[in-house]
Amino acid sequence: MDNIFSWVLANLIDKRLQKLFNKDRNKQIRVFLSYSHYDETLVKRIATCFEKCTGFAVFYSGGDLDLGEEDYIQILNHLNKADYIIPLISENFKCPPFANQEIGIAKAKNKKIIPLTLGGIDPFGFIQHRQAYKFDSCSEDEILEAVTKIFFLPCDSSHYTRYKLRAMESLTCAFEHSDHFRTTSILIGTMLQIHQTGKAKFTHNQIARIINAARKNPQIHYANEILMPKLAKFLKDYYNKTIDF
Repeated sequence: MDNIFSWVLANLIDKRLQKLFNKDRNKQIRVFLSYSHYDETLVKRIATCFEKCTGFAVFYSGGDLDLGEEDYIQILNHLNKADYIIPLISENFKCPPFANQEIGIAKAKNKKIIPLTLGGIDPFGFIQHRQAYKFDSCSEDEILEAVTKIFFLPCDSSHYTRYKLRAMESLTCAFEHSDHFRTTSILIGTMLQIHQTGKAKFTHNQIARIINAARKNPQIHYANEILMPKLAKFLKDYYNKTIDF
């Protein structure tokens, strides 16, 4: 019975957090993943990592599945709204014509195109000269490393500076809606890394929300004895804020 109750409670919490998460999507960095449906399993893992570990709002279509006219219109709408276009370049990606069209449209609209490559395949066509993030094993750590590097682009590259405020908002949203202790640990690590570089800071509103989340979100509040002191020290050192747990 306890296991059933825990499962129901966890699902209720997840739905509540997802509802809140959706309200903030317009403030977050928006990502459009372009890919072949043969790589859809990997794309879902990448999308989940972006959503949970950076707070980026991610859209991915049905790869090269047989889509109707309304589906194409929806895809183009998301493509138009996206800040970053991230194609997963694999041997499979060469086949679907619409995936290549997506890149052509993104290029014409002067979108930020950030390729991920799989299996040693280099970017080609419109993006053959773009720097790519390469996947070898497709492990969780490898995905997280690539996703984290993309998150830090507004801090590390002058070409992405205008996204810095929205990157910080995205990270705040992810922290508020953290659904696992491991995710909480990753997010706190990212917060510390940002401030160690001195290239970005949270707003007063964002810090207030981070503190509120630490008090109310059980996946943060009940984090282990290492994480919570680390968060408390971060808030004190960089923002002169204290938090009681």
